Amino acid sequence: MIITKDIIFQQFANKVTAFQRREIDLWLKSKENQECYYRWLEEWEMQQAIYTPNTDKDLMIYQDFIRQNPVGGDKAVEESTVVPGSNWPIYGKWVASVLLVASVAILLLQHQIRYQSYTTEAGEQKSFVLPDGSHVTLLERSSVQFPRWGFQGGLREVQLAGEARFAVEHTPEDHPFVVKTERDFEVVVLGTEFSVEVREKMATVALKKGKVRVDYQVDNTHKEMLMAPGELVMFKGDQPPVKSIESSNQSIWDQKRFVFDHLSLTEVGKMLEDTYGVQVEIYNESLGNRRLMGSFMANNLDELLQTMSELLEVEVVRDEKKIIFKE
Repeated sequence: MIITKDIIFQQFANKVTAFQRREIDLWLKSKENQECYYRWLEEWEMQQAIYTPNTDKDLMIYQDFIRQNPVGGDKAVEESTVVPGSNWPIYGKWVASVLLVASVAILLLQHQIRYQSYTTEAGEQKSFVLPDGSHVTLLERSSVQFPRWGFQGGLREVQLAGEARFAVEHTPEDHPFVVKTERDFEVVVLGTEFSVEVREKMATVALKKGKVRVDYQVDNTHKEMLMAPGELVMFKGDQPPVKSIESSNQSIWDQKRFVFDHLSLTEVGKMLEDTYGVQVEIYNESLGNRRLMGSFMANNLDELLQTMSELLEVEVVRDEKKIIFKE
């Protein structure tokens, strides 16, 4: 049986037979067909006379109801028939709150349909190919999101939280490739290999080859910074980004090689927390200010901690999700 758009539209309208439903299930085992299915679902939804929620209005109604009806025991219940000064009975306000919840659910569903997401946990990495042919390696405790369709034409945008390496495919039309982050900066490229790391207290962009432009904000003013291969740009807190020539410490877990370029133990501890999902405790401030310099190999976190212990001449205690550094 050949699955066509008309058959899928009939399924959306709940008008297919049991046999057709089984065939559609088999057809959906293909990832390519799944993407087609989502495109047709959005097209079908756009053709239907579906209720479009006014979320702003519903939210105002709900907030007004909460303000006029604080929780106050029996008295609040007794007076919950009509709101003074309002022409709308209380049950109508409750309907508005239900509509608000439904509105949010609809928006979330539409978002899931339109965007593809990948997520990694501690100790996990994923590699995949974007619709335009660009390759992405998503590192530990990270997530990336991009449109399911329309990505190949015009602006190519991905949203990143955490760290990922990109090998961007060049397009004949020189379509820009943009990595957006939760911080006040984004990376714009045409065709190159680079990595972006976005953590709570620090963010970095490291360029392997090609050319990228980093767009960021300083005191609500738009700024741009061009990068050349081998350069590293680092963001710390609200300070302006700093560019360095060597990108050796672009990722302390890059290909199991750990490179520390004058990083304090406090900074490394924060990296360990963001990357491995552990809690790091440093015995005192003096110990946290000790600097790490050098390059070495480690196959896992335990080997890394053992090496750090020898370099700093300190005791490292690991208890499941907690790591303690003490003298």
